[in-house]
Amino acid sequence: MLLVLGGLTALPPLSFDMYLPALPDIAADFGVPESQIQLTLSSCLIGIALGQLFGGPLSDTLGRRRPLVVGLVGYTVFCFACAAAPSAPALIALRFFMGLFGGVAVVISRAVVRDRATGAEAARIFSLLMLVSGAAPIVAPLIGGLLIDFTSWRGIFVVLGGLGLAGLAAALAVLPETLHADQRRSGGVRDTISVVGHLVRDRTFMGYALTSGFAFGVLFFYISSSSFVFQEIYGLSPQGFSAVFAGNAVGLVAFGQLNAILVRRYAPTSLLRWGTVQLLVGAVLLSASVLAEAGIAVVIAALVFTNVTLPLIAPNATALALSGYGREAGIASAFLGVIQFAVGAIATPLAGAFGETTEFSMAYGMLVMAMLAIAAFVTLVHRPTTKAADVLEDPMTGFLEALPKESR
Repeated sequence: MLLVLGGLTALPPLSFDMYLPALPDIAADFGVPESQIQLTLSSCLIGIALGQLFGGPLSDTLGRRRPLVVGLVGYTVFCFACAAAPSAPALIALRFFMGLFGGVAVVISRAVVRDRATGAEAARIFSLLMLVSGAAPIVAPLIGGLLIDFTSWRGIFVVLGGLGLAGLAAALAVLPETLHADQRRSGGVRDTISVVGHLVRDRTFMGYALTSGFAFGVLFFYISSSSFVFQEIYGLSPQGFSAVFAGNAVGLVAFGQLNAILVRRYAPTSLLRWGTVQLLVGAVLLSASVLAEAGIAVVIAALVFTNVTLPLIAPNATALALSGYGREAGIASAFLGVIQFAVGAIATPLAGAFGETTEFSMAYGMLVMAMLAIAAFVTLVHRPTTKAADVLEDPMTGFLEALPKESR
């Protein structure tokens, strides 16, 4: 079940990373500037955000399985449609719908975890999911780099469609319904708006959500810029770029496993705090190395040091944010996803908004997002005072104290 959930959460990195080595080829094929092709990333991110916004509340009302199946079917259909896109504007539009249906699968995966676990245990599971889905950024660009030797960029979307079919089959075979009928919400749109309003007013929830969101902004600045920076500025081949990208992904996987181990000994809030500090330090080092023209090896090292903080930030921030929302897990998870991918959708076109994408625009954009992440953590996140927070600080004792006496 964890493998399938990890595979579903891997849909976004697969959707981005597999065709990154082909971005320059797509721009050349359609005869459009790089900034226009970067919009295919932005439109997919917007689609994923909206897909989570609709998919989360639907799963709270209808259960998890039915919306998940619809999301996977739609994702697969639009992957194949992207392979036949006749123009850059058409590809941008089709990528939006590809992300829209993929977002439904992502948000339901998080909600299923919340149905089964809370507190530190949820943080551990989210870390394991990142470990599983983290294999996608390692494999995807390597596959993409190899595929463009044998086919065009369109073949990459055919492969993504095949993976969508595999995910659909696995979900139907393995995932049970985790939200039973007596636990579902029935308030409709008005109820959803009410819950979202409560989330927006929850200062601590928004602190965790924005910290995670801006950390994703750092990653998306890197994702949208790296293929142009390493291939066109540093002169790497598509295969060379894929190897660099995979190296960063190996770091993400390693730190995902590390977080799953550390969360058994340290509070998620402590790990989140460390992650945000390392994120800012890494972004400063990257900007300094680019400004000093330190060379590609130093730039790659600084990128790895910066990007590996995401497994320390995202799983812990997600578990902390969702800890107080049980029946509203779908809506709360959707809202988290909207913030994360909305920030990414803004960051992606900014990377090339002021001319050609360069190592400077990549590094400075990542630095700005890192500064916003730590600002959100410092100004909005306080030590929680609820019983749910006690569970997070001490997974064993806190859990027992939070239970009613008759359940201890």
